[in-house]
Amino acid sequence: MVIVESRPVLEKVISNLKLDLDYKELKEKISIENPADTRIMQISVSDEDSEKAKEMTQELAEVTAKTVSRKMDVKAPTIIENAYLADEPDSPNLLKNVIIGALLGFILASAVIIVRHMMNDTIRKEEDIEKYLGINTLAKLPLAKGEKKRTKKLGRQGKGHEKN
Repeated sequence: MVIVESRPVLEKVISNLKLDLDYKELKEKISIENPADTRIMQISVSDEDSEKAKEMTQELAEVTAKTVSRKMDVKAPTIIENAYLADEPDSPNLLKNVIIGALLGFILASAVIIVRHMMNDTIRKEEDIEKYLGINTLAKLPLAKGEKKRTKKLGRQGKGHEKN
């Protein structure tokens, strides 16, 4: 696995395919898996262009096999399966992105609701007067049956007028 990501192997792949990448950029695109208790190695390359990724994967496998043969004085490893195009792209994953967006939206909306509730210091009941102002209420004037609550709204010049 170390040989696959080694600088000489990656630079050889870059020069053979005439890629407009440097060693580190190509290394970031490569993922290597080695199932436990096997001598099989699976090499994958992720790129925006799927055809280019396929070419890079195939070339990487061939260059790695030649390098292992030369450096370790053994017969070249056999490439069991040639590179192929993936059935579907690795990213963006629409379902995953929608779920993450929904969760983040829910968390953000919840945070806004909680903060607004905690910051609300509107006086609505007589208990609120005692809580916020620290004074006792002497009396409460109930609305007569059939009356609506009156609220004041400031006019353009700052004068108050009543609204029914």
